[in-house]
Amino acid sequence: MKTLTFLAAFIMCGAALFAQSSNSSDQSLIDWNLLWSGSWEESKTLHNRGEIKINIFPLNLLLRAQVLDRRPLNFELDDPWGDPEKWITNFTGGLYHRSTGSRILYGVLDEWGLPARIRNPWIRSPTYAENHKPIIADARTAVSSTREDQVYLYLSSPFLELFPNFKLRGFISGQTEIDDFTPAISGGLDFSFSKNTRLLLEAFYTEKTLLAKKANTWFSDPPVLPEREFNLYAAGIIFTCPFLSVSSDFAISDTFFWGTDIYTNFGITVTPLLPFGTRIRPLAISLAADGAGERDQCRRGTQRRRGQIR
Repeated sequence: MKTLTFLAAFIMCGAALFAQSSNSSDQSLIDWNLLWSGSWEESKTLHNRGEIKINIFPLNLLLRAQVLDRRPLNFELDDPWGDPEKWITNFTGGLYHRSTGSRILYGVLDEWGLPARIRNPWIRSPTYAENHKPIIADARTAVSSTREDQVYLYLSSPFLELFPNFKLRGFISGQTEIDDFTPAISGGLDFSFSKNTRLLLEAFYTEKTLLAKKANTWFSDPPVLPEREFNLYAAGIIFTCPFLSVSSDFAISDTFFWGTDIYTNFGITVTPLLPFGTRIRPLAISLAADGAGERDQCRRGTQRRRGQIR
Protein backbone atom coordinates (compact mmCIF):
# COMPACT_ATOMS: atom_id res chain seq x y z
CA MET A 1 0.00 0.00 0.00
CA LYS A 2 1.72 3.16 -1.25
CA THR A 3 -0.77 5.72 0.02
CA LEU A 4 -0.38 6.45 3.69
CA THR A 5 -3.76 7.01 5.25
CA PHE A 6 -2.31 8.49 8.40
CA LEU A 7 -0.63 11.22 6.32
CA ALA A 8 -3.82 12.21 4.54
CA ALA A 9 -4.94 14.49 7.36
CA PHE A 10 -1.41 15.78 7.99
CA ILE A 11 -0.31 16.75 4.49
CA MET A 12 -2.22 19.72 3.12
CA CYS A 13 -1.51 21.79 0.03
CA GLY A 14 -1.49 25.47 0.93
CA ALA A 15 -2.99 24.90 4.38
CA ALA A 16 -2.22 27.38 7.11
CA LEU A 17 -2.94 27.77 10.81
CA PHE A 18 -2.77 31.17 12.46
CA ALA A 19 -3.01 32.29 16.07
CA GLN A 20 -2.42 35.64 17.71
CA SER A 21 -2.67 37.40 21.02
CA SER A 22 -6.16 38.54 22.00
CA ASN A 23 -5.12 42.06 23.02
CA SER A 24 -4.44 43.95 19.79
CA SER A 25 -5.54 47.42 20.92
CA ASP A 26 -3.41 50.48 20.34
CA GLN A 27 -2.54 50.58 24.05
CA SER A 28 -0.92 47.12 24.08
CA LEU A 29 2.84 47.02 24.54
CA ILE A 30 3.46 43.60 23.01
CA ASP A 31 1.48 41.27 20.80
CA TRP A 32 2.38 38.07 19.00
CA ASN A 33 1.24 35.81 16.22
CA LEU A 34 2.06 32.24 15.34
CA LEU A 35 1.94 31.06 11.73
CA TRP A 36 2.06 27.43 10.68
CA SER A 37 2.02 27.46 6.92
CA GLY A 38 1.21 23.77 6.92
CA SER A 39 2.83 20.62 5.63
CA TRP A 40 2.60 19.71 1.99
CA GLU A 41 3.94 17.01 -0.30
CA GLU A 42 5.73 17.88 -3.52
CA SER A 43 7.72 15.47 -5.69
CA LYS A 44 7.71 12.83 -2.94
CA THR A 45 9.09 15.33 -0.43
CA LEU A 46 7.40 16.63 2.73
CA HIS A 47 7.80 20.37 3.38
CA ASN A 48 7.07 22.09 6.70
CA ARG A 49 7.27 25.72 7.79
CA GLY A 50 6.45 27.40 11.08
CA GLU A 51 7.00 30.97 12.25
CA ILE A 52 6.41 33.13 15.32
CA LYS A 53 6.48 36.94 15.44
CA ILE A 54 6.49 39.19 18.50
CA ASN A 55 5.81 42.92 18.10
CA ILE A 56 7.33 45.25 20.70
CA PHE A 57 5.42 48.48 20.08
CA PRO A 58 7.23 50.96 22.39
CA LEU A 59 10.52 50.25 20.59
CA ASN A 60 8.96 49.68 17.15
CA LEU A 61 10.69 46.28 17.01
CA LEU A 62 9.72 42.91 15.57
CA LEU A 63 11.19 39.66 16.87
CA ARG A 64 10.88 36.75 14.45
CA ALA A 65 11.80 33.05 14.59
CA GLN A 66 11.26 30.44 11.89
CA VAL A 67 11.68 26.68 11.38
CA LEU A 68 11.93 25.17 7.88
CA ASP A 69 12.01 21.43 7.31
CA ARG A 70 12.25 19.18 4.26
CA ARG A 71 12.47 15.39 4.15
CA PRO A 72 11.89 12.73 1.46
CA LEU A 73 8.96 10.32 1.64
CA ASN A 74 9.04 6.66 0.66
CA PHE A 75 5.25 6.16 0.87
CA GLU A 76 5.90 2.85 2.60
CA LEU A 77 4.28 1.98 5.93
CA ASP A 78 7.39 0.35 7.35
CA ASP A 79 9.70 3.26 6.44
CA PRO A 80 7.68 6.37 5.48
CA TRP A 81 10.38 9.00 6.09
CA GLY A 82 13.16 7.78 3.81
CA ASP A 83 16.87 8.33 4.40
CA PRO A 84 17.48 10.46 7.55
CA GLU A 85 20.72 11.76 6.03
CA LYS A 86 18.61 13.60 3.45
CA TRP A 87 16.50 15.42 6.03
CA ILE A 88 17.17 19.16 6.10
CA THR A 89 16.09 21.54 8.86
CA ASN A 90 16.89 25.26 8.89
CA PHE A 91 16.42 27.59 11.86
CA THR A 92 16.35 31.35 11.32
CA GLY A 93 15.80 34.29 13.63
CA GLY A 94 15.87 38.04 13.44
CA LEU A 95 15.22 41.35 15.17
CA TYR A 96 13.79 44.12 12.95
CA HIS A 97 13.29 47.85 13.39
CA ARG A 98 10.09 48.51 11.51
CA SER A 99 10.42 52.18 10.55
CA THR A 100 13.97 52.05 9.11
CA GLY A 101 14.21 48.39 8.03
CA SER A 102 17.33 47.87 10.17
CA ARG A 103 17.79 44.24 11.24
CA ILE A 104 20.06 41.61 12.70
CA LEU A 105 19.56 38.09 11.36
CA TYR A 106 20.83 34.58 11.89
CA GLY A 107 20.33 31.60 9.59
CA VAL A 108 20.04 30.90 5.87
CA LEU A 109 19.41 34.18 4.05
CA ASP A 110 18.18 35.59 0.78
CA GLU A 111 19.85 38.77 -0.41
CA TRP A 112 19.07 41.45 -2.98
CA GLY A 113 20.86 44.40 -4.49
CA LEU A 114 24.51 44.80 -5.43
CA PRO A 115 25.84 41.79 -3.41
CA ALA A 116 23.37 39.45 -5.13
CA ARG A 117 24.04 40.86 -8.61
CA ILE A 118 27.80 40.51 -8.17
CA ARG A 119 27.37 36.96 -6.92
CA ASN A 120 25.48 35.84 -10.05
CA PRO A 121 24.14 38.66 -12.23
CA TRP A 122 22.41 36.82 -15.07
CA ILE A 123 21.03 33.66 -13.49
CA ARG A 124 19.26 35.56 -10.71
CA SER A 125 17.79 38.16 -13.10
CA PRO A 126 18.99 39.99 -16.23
CA THR A 127 20.71 43.28 -15.45
CA TYR A 128 17.86 45.46 -16.69
CA ALA A 129 17.48 48.72 -14.79
CA GLU A 130 14.13 47.65 -13.32
CA ASN A 131 15.78 44.55 -11.81
CA HIS A 132 18.33 46.56 -9.81
CA LYS A 133 17.14 46.58 -6.20
CA PRO A 134 18.64 48.28 -3.12
CA ILE A 135 20.91 46.28 -0.81
CA ILE A 136 18.97 44.22 1.74
CA ALA A 137 18.75 40.64 3.04
CA ASP A 138 16.13 38.60 4.86
CA ALA A 139 15.56 35.09 6.17
CA ARG A 140 14.68 32.53 3.52
CA THR A 141 11.19 31.02 3.58
CA ALA A 142 12.30 27.79 1.85
CA VAL A 143 14.83 25.15 2.85
CA SER A 144 18.28 25.42 1.31
CA SER A 145 20.64 22.44 1.02
CA THR A 146 23.58 24.47 -0.35
CA ARG A 147 23.71 27.70 1.66
CA GLU A 148 25.34 27.98 5.07
CA ASP A 149 24.04 29.78 8.16
CA GLN A 150 25.08 33.42 8.30
CA VAL A 151 25.01 36.38 10.67
CA TYR A 152 23.76 39.60 9.07
CA LEU A 153 23.53 43.16 10.36
CA TYR A 154 21.81 45.96 8.42
CA LEU A 155 21.55 49.51 9.77
CA SER A 156 19.66 52.27 7.98
CA SER A 157 18.86 55.82 8.99
CA PRO A 158 15.39 57.25 8.36
CA PHE A 159 14.99 59.63 5.44
CA LEU A 160 16.21 63.06 6.54
CA GLU A 161 14.66 66.08 4.79
CA LEU A 162 17.57 68.46 4.24
CA PHE A 163 15.82 70.80 1.81
CA PRO A 164 12.31 71.01 0.36
CA ASN A 165 11.76 67.98 -1.93
CA PHE A 166 15.22 66.61 -1.06
CA LYS A 167 15.67 63.70 1.34
CA LEU A 168 18.64 61.52 2.17
CA ARG A 169 19.27 58.30 4.05
CA GLY A 170 22.41 56.23 4.60
CA PHE A 171 22.84 52.52 5.28
CA ILE A 172 25.55 49.96 6.00
CA SER A 173 25.50 46.18 6.30
CA GLY A 174 27.83 43.32 7.14
CA GLN A 175 27.55 39.55 7.02
CA THR A 176 29.62 36.41 7.36
CA GLU A 177 29.13 32.66 7.39
CA ILE A 178 29.16 30.99 10.79
CA ASP A 179 31.60 28.16 10.06
CA ASP A 180 33.88 30.09 7.69
CA PHE A 181 34.69 33.75 8.31
CA THR A 182 33.98 35.41 4.96
CA PRO A 183 33.21 39.08 5.65
CA ALA A 184 30.98 40.95 3.22
CA ILE A 185 30.58 44.68 3.85
CA SER A 186 28.32 47.08 1.98
CA GLY A 187 26.85 50.54 2.32
CA GLY A 188 25.41 53.43 0.41
CA LEU A 189 23.43 56.65 0.15
CA ASP A 190 19.84 56.97 -1.07
CA PHE A 191 18.80 60.38 -2.42
CA SER A 192 15.14 61.32 -2.99
CA PHE A 193 14.65 64.46 -5.10
CA SER A 194 10.88 64.16 -5.46
CA LYS A 195 8.18 61.53 -5.07
CA ASN A 196 9.31 59.52 -8.14
CA THR A 197 12.93 60.61 -8.66
CA ARG A 198 15.65 58.73 -6.77
CA LEU A 199 19.41 58.25 -6.92
CA LEU A 200 21.05 55.30 -5.15
CA LEU A 201 24.82 54.91 -4.71
CA GLU A 202 26.17 51.61 -3.31
CA ALA A 203 29.53 50.03 -2.49
CA PHE A 204 30.47 46.45 -1.59
CA TYR A 205 33.56 44.50 -0.48
CA THR A 206 34.16 40.84 0.29
CA GLU A 207 37.11 38.51 0.77
CA LYS A 208 37.63 34.80 1.25
CA THR A 209 40.28 32.10 1.08
CA LEU A 210 39.90 29.86 -1.97
CA LEU A 211 40.90 26.23 -1.57
CA ALA A 212 43.68 24.73 -3.66
CA LYS A 213 42.49 23.81 -7.13
CA LYS A 214 42.95 20.21 -8.24
CA ALA A 215 43.05 18.67 -11.70
CA ASN A 216 39.69 17.02 -12.45
CA THR A 217 39.75 16.20 -16.17
CA TRP A 218 40.87 12.97 -17.82
CA PHE A 219 42.07 14.51 -21.07
CA SER A 220 44.41 17.23 -19.81
CA ASP A 221 46.47 18.27 -16.83
CA PRO A 222 45.50 21.88 -15.96
CA PRO A 223 47.81 23.85 -13.71
CA VAL A 224 47.09 23.33 -10.03
CA LEU A 225 46.49 26.56 -8.10
CA PRO A 226 47.50 26.71 -4.43
CA GLU A 227 45.33 28.05 -1.62
CA ARG A 228 44.89 31.73 -2.36
CA GLU A 229 43.24 34.91 -1.12
CA PHE A 230 40.37 36.43 -3.09
CA ASN A 231 39.20 40.06 -2.85
CA LEU A 232 36.31 41.73 -4.64
CA TYR A 233 35.42 45.44 -4.72
CA ALA A 234 32.18 46.66 -6.31
CA ALA A 235 30.11 49.81 -6.73
CA GLY A 236 26.65 50.41 -8.18
CA ILE A 237 24.43 53.32 -9.21
CA ILE A 238 20.68 53.40 -9.81
CA PHE A 239 18.78 56.46 -11.07
CA THR A 240 15.01 56.42 -11.54
CA CYS A 241 12.53 59.07 -12.62
CA PRO A 242 9.00 58.81 -14.09
CA PHE A 243 10.18 58.24 -17.68
CA LEU A 244 13.70 56.83 -17.38
CA SER A 245 15.70 54.36 -15.28
CA VAL A 246 19.47 53.91 -15.59
CA SER A 247 21.67 51.51 -13.64
CA SER A 248 25.24 50.24 -13.69
CA ASP A 249 27.56 48.03 -11.61
CA PHE A 250 31.34 47.88 -11.64
CA ALA A 251 33.51 45.28 -9.90
CA ILE A 252 37.23 44.54 -9.56
CA SER A 253 38.33 41.05 -8.53
CA ASP A 254 41.84 40.27 -7.32
CA THR A 255 43.19 36.78 -6.67
CA PHE A 256 46.77 35.81 -5.92
CA PHE A 257 48.14 33.38 -8.59
CA TRP A 258 45.28 34.36 -10.91
CA GLY A 259 45.36 38.12 -11.40
CA THR A 260 43.15 41.20 -11.38
CA ASP A 261 40.32 42.01 -13.77
CA ILE A 262 37.02 43.87 -14.01
CA TYR A 263 33.32 43.25 -14.54
CA THR A 264 30.70 45.84 -15.47
CA ASN A 265 27.06 46.00 -16.52
CA PHE A 266 24.67 48.66 -17.74
CA GLY A 267 20.88 48.80 -17.97
CA ILE A 268 18.42 51.39 -19.24
CA THR A 269 14.62 51.42 -19.29
CA VAL A 270 12.61 54.06 -21.16
CA THR A 271 8.85 54.63 -20.89
CA PRO A 272 7.74 56.42 -24.08
CA LEU A 273 5.38 59.39 -24.12
CA LEU A 274 2.32 59.97 -26.27
CA PRO A 275 1.58 63.43 -27.64
CA PHE A 276 0.52 65.94 -24.97
CA GLY A 277 2.68 64.16 -22.39
CA THR A 278 0.53 61.07 -21.79
CA ARG A 279 2.69 58.15 -20.73
CA ILE A 280 2.06 54.64 -22.14
CA ARG A 281 2.30 52.77 -18.85
CA PRO A 282 2.12 49.20 -20.23
CA LEU A 283 4.94 49.92 -22.71
CA ALA A 284 8.59 50.09 -21.67
CA ILE A 285 11.80 49.57 -23.62
CA SER A 286 14.61 47.88 -21.67
CA LEU A 287 18.17 47.19 -22.75
CA ALA A 288 20.99 45.59 -20.75
CA ALA A 289 24.55 44.48 -21.35
CA ASP A 290 27.49 43.26 -19.31
CA GLY A 291 31.07 42.27 -19.91
CA ALA A 292 34.00 40.76 -18.02
CA GLY A 293 37.73 40.35 -18.53
CA GLU A 294 39.44 37.02 -18.98
CA ARG A 295 40.60 36.85 -15.35
CA ASP A 296 37.55 38.35 -13.67
CA GLN A 297 35.96 36.24 -10.95
CA CYS A 298 32.50 36.61 -9.41
CA ARG A 299 31.79 36.82 -5.70
CA ARG A 300 31.98 33.04 -5.28
CA GLY A 301 35.59 33.07 -6.52
CA THR A 302 34.84 31.29 -9.81
CA GLN A 303 35.41 32.64 -13.31
CA ARG A 304 32.52 34.66 -14.67
CA ARG A 305 31.11 34.17 -18.14
CA ARG A 306 32.44 36.79 -20.55
CA GLY A 307 30.94 39.34 -22.90
CA GLN A 308 27.21 38.84 -22.47
CA ILE A 309 24.85 41.20 -24.27
CA ARG A 310 21.10 40.74 -23.92
